[in-house]
Amino acid sequence: MNFDGAEKIAAAILYEGYILYPYRPTAIKNRQRWNFGTLYPKVYAQAQRPEEPFRLVAECLVAADETASLDLRLRFLQLVRQEQTVPPLTDPSLAWDEAVERTSEANLRIHELLTSPLSLTVAATPELQIALTIAAQKLEDGSCKLHLEVQNASP
Repeated sequence: MNFDGAEKIAAAILYEGYILYPYRPTAIKNRQRWNFGTLYPKVYAQAQRPEEPFRLVAECLVAADETASLDLRLRFLQLVRQEQTVPPLTDPSLAWDEAVERTSEANLRIHELLTSPLSLTVAATPELQIALTIAAQKLEDGSCKLHLEVQNASP
């Protein structure tokens, strides 16, 4: 399958809020980072008031028969703290953390997901663990409903 069209949309969504034009850390609007879709480690997320998200659930319909395969691509940004600059910054708000893009891919058969849900852990790094659960349900019209859950399972 050709992912080119979907990749452009995914990249725009992935980087939205990570860095805003002008694309440099000294820009006033880039001094405070924000992202939507951030998934924090569960223990940290539940300790916040208000509680922060640690999982994402998505459901979608698939108009295909049970013999179809599903190419799944999970993409996300992982924050990487930068070492202190030399010489030290005169304005600490200008500190600039980087993000590394992570991708995990799987090829699945819909009939296998109908039989039993798939649960797997993706270890992006030793510090970052992602739990992914995928299930499928056959609908009356012959289509399938996919249920995907992504959770930040990091310690």
